[in-house]
Amino acid sequence: MLCQFSFENFKSYRDETVLDMQATNIEEFSDSLLRSPNPDRFSNILPVAAIYGPNGGGKSVLLEAFVYLVSRIMLPIRSAKVERTNHFFFTVKNAAPFLMDDTSKKEPMRFQVYFRTELAEFRYELSVCGEEIASEALYRTKLETKRVSPVMIFERDRDIKLGTAMKQANVVLPKDFNTSLPMLSFAYYSYNISEINEAVGWFKKCCMMNYSNGLMESAITLFEDQEHRESFLSLLDRLGVPIKNYHESEVKDANGNTHHRIDTAHEVNGKTYTLPLHSESQGTVKLFSLLPLAIVALEAGSVAIVDELDAKLHPQLLRAIIRLFTNPETNPNHAQLIFVSQDVSTMRSEFLRRDEIWFVARDDESVSRLWSLYDLQDARGERVKTTVAYDKQYLEGRYGADPYLKQMMDWRVPNAKMPEKAEEE
Repeated sequence: MLCQFSFENFKSYRDETVLDMQATNIEEFSDSLLRSPNPDRFSNILPVAAIYGPNGGGKSVLLEAFVYLVSRIMLPIRSAKVERTNHFFFTVKNAAPFLMDDTSKKEPMRFQVYFRTELAEFRYELSVCGEEIASEALYRTKLETKRVSPVMIFERDRDIKLGTAMKQANVVLPKDFNTSLPMLSFAYYSYNISEINEAVGWFKKCCMMNYSNGLMESAITLFEDQEHRESFLSLLDRLGVPIKNYHESEVKDANGNTHHRIDTAHEVNGKTYTLPLHSESQGTVKLFSLLPLAIVALEAGSVAIVDELDAKLHPQLLRAIIRLFTNPETNPNHAQLIFVSQDVSTMRSEFLRRDEIWFVARDDESVSRLWSLYDLQDARGERVKTTVAYDKQYLEGRYGADPYLKQMMDWRVPNAKMPEKAEEE
């Protein structure tokens, strides 16, 4: 489970930004929470984070920061041909620090992630300047131990300090150790260390998809085994999509080029009819891309990162996808869904918790900022109540992340620089 992800100086985010998946002490939808095995020391975790905001505010960049971190670890492992990365995986191009001032562009991009496996909670830190790694560290805390302080696995700054687990594995670093290579990646493909394997195993399971560039049939990954095929077709049926089967093949066009092709099977009046997937609706094509990701994430108990989840989907289908993660019966393995959306039909108190609803917008210095609905307080220090229509107030500009930022704002985030509130009429 992802507990918390923070980063700074990445693209439009200059200052430290924290996406906190630890549940706050509110009552709504408590049954959906991912329970901690040690509630005295570790908080419960949210299954979903929904991110809203204006175009150009930094919603996709927030996801890119997480994807960049995962990519820095997993791409060297894939290059070493130790293992393939997840099929549901994309990399970030043109990663750069904040360029809108003279100081930040010379500083490293910094990332920190807390996550849990079945046995422990990890903290991983990475600082990158250009392609060079400026610092890196990994710490581990057992979930069921009474020990409060984490155990250092390794620390890397100007020098590299190895913890007990790596010393016992007799880790030896090359004299010309690649300064752009994460220690976590190197230790994974060079040695067999249980703590390293455990940490990389979490990154390896992350599922990430980007729909901002449209849907390509050639990029859709479907299931070959019968069990997963049946799960996929069953989900389609539950969502009201009348497709009984599918078939994948390689075909050649008139120029002799080979293309991946998917055909769908429909039953009408007792007869079976076959259609190419590209003749289906864009919503159906989206489900062919999205549902396999959801099935893999739910089965593995992993984090699913999806940009533009709502694109091409009917609001009811969007809600159904989200419910797969918020319903303990369909999410017994503690998977999580973090997504960007423009569809405010999901921004309702009867559907999401206040700490699951997040907003992103740029301030007057062109800095992207992130805050949750739960963070917002009015002048009396009172939080947004569950009795109000979140979507209506959001569209009215009350939460500070609508396209009309000058209309601001009946709420504020304590201790955070936010767009100024408009003068009262």
